[in-house]
Amino acid sequence: MDNKTVQYKRTLKGSVGAGVSALFNGNGRRYFILVHKDASKYHKAGESQKIIIDQVELGRDANCQVRFDDSFSTVSRHHAAIVKDGDRWKLVQLSKTNSTFLNGHPVDTEWYLENGDEIQLSVGGPRLGFIVPAGKQSLVSSIKMTERLELFRKQALKPYKTAIACLAVVLVLLAGGGSYVISEQDKSIVKLLSDSSMLRKMNENAKKENEKLAGRLDSLKKVGRRAVTRTVVVGGDETLQKEINRVKSSVYALTTIVYLDCNGNVQVISRATGTGFLTADGMFVTARHCVEPWLFYPDLNKCYAVAQKSGGEAKIYAVVKAVNNQQSFEIRSDRFRVDDSYDTPCKVSVDLEGEHYELDSKLAFGSEKSLGNDWAFCRVGRKGVIRNGAAISGSLKSGTTVHMLGFPKSIGRGDGSKFVEPIYNKMSVSRDGLNNARCIMISQGVDHGNSGGPVFVMHNGQLQVIGIVSRGDFNSQFYNHLIPMCNLN
Repeated sequence: MDNKTVQYKRTLKGSVGAGVSALFNGNGRRYFILVHKDASKYHKAGESQKIIIDQVELGRDANCQVRFDDSFSTVSRHHAAIVKDGDRWKLVQLSKTNSTFLNGHPVDTEWYLENGDEIQLSVGGPRLGFIVPAGKQSLVSSIKMTERLELFRKQALKPYKTAIACLAVVLVLLAGGGSYVISEQDKSIVKLLSDSSMLRKMNENAKKENEKLAGRLDSLKKVGRRAVTRTVVVGGDETLQKEINRVKSSVYALTTIVYLDCNGNVQVISRATGTGFLTADGMFVTARHCVEPWLFYPDLNKCYAVAQKSGGEAKIYAVVKAVNNQQSFEIRSDRFRVDDSYDTPCKVSVDLEGEHYELDSKLAFGSEKSLGNDWAFCRVGRKGVIRNGAAISGSLKSGTTVHMLGFPKSIGRGDGSKFVEPIYNKMSVSRDGLNNARCIMISQGVDHGNSGGPVFVMHNGQLQVIGIVSRGDFNSQFYNHLIPMCNLN
């Protein structure tokens, strides 16, 4: 009995990729049911097992999604597989020593399955009924999210304990939040993962973060409401007001979308906001942590470390979307130039399915020297009006007034397409000179979302950019870090 098509090979796309799609695109996917007709250590007679991924293996091996115990001596460790082929499923023979039967006939290589078929692993071995639900009940979306997530864990994660640790982190990120602005997902994910130590830690950090920011949010909202006048008022200084209104046309609201590519199956794993700007010589500038966040945020760094370990089967990258009232464009993270010479090697701890792993990784803020390198730039084929004043940054004196435009807590982004108005703020610097390190700007009003935004001084009657806003030291209580402009060559 043989109807061979493409030779079976287990892939991340067929298991993990399909599982992720089942979680978040249930309306576009169908599932099937295996009914266990014989009792075993892992399944009762009559038990139904829903299968939501594109390929499952049947056998005695611990990594098989449909597992049988050692009492079935004629069942091989990897005995057979059920694989999605277009809109149908097929039974694939894997064992070289023990037969697989479909409706009593041996399957030499593979054969398409029909609703109601009976599968038997070896002569006298365990029997399974193959059932495809009818109508809308065959859609994965008909399965509750909590059950879907449990099926994902058992079916998609099981064969890839190490390489798929990044996706476990993804689920925690989707559920918990942390310092990044993460897309909201079904609340049932939070409930299911509430016993995770990683999630508890992230929630504790997020709570502390919210407590620190709560006192400043009301004042930020007031600043945001004043911005709808479209005219920046800066204490009656007409020259400064004119300059602010001139340069703000080159300031952009950013949305950084981080993607995880598992062998061709691409999923969004986080989103964050920031600020960027366009110089007069055609360079687009922002903070490096807005471009490569996985090198700055510990939870995303776990994804990065495992992706590096996967040997190319998993990759992480970001797309930075920039928008203002005049135009919008997108830049992929690998187009930006950065200074990674001070990146620091580190070890990342990953716990999954009761096993602990120590993986090699690196962080971009692991040393004092690295703190002044939180910038990224690239040429984008268009020019702004902001002039580079890096040459004068070294002569700054403590107490010098600096001016900023950006989008704190996303205030000023409007509807994200038709009305984008950067928020103005001014501060004073805390120490002399800005050539070799960051310094702290003293004031309120700069916060998450300002990162990567321009910091100006008035020089010869014009605003010139001397640095960018950076989060800087992530263990510090100060958020308003100013780092000098890099050499944009």
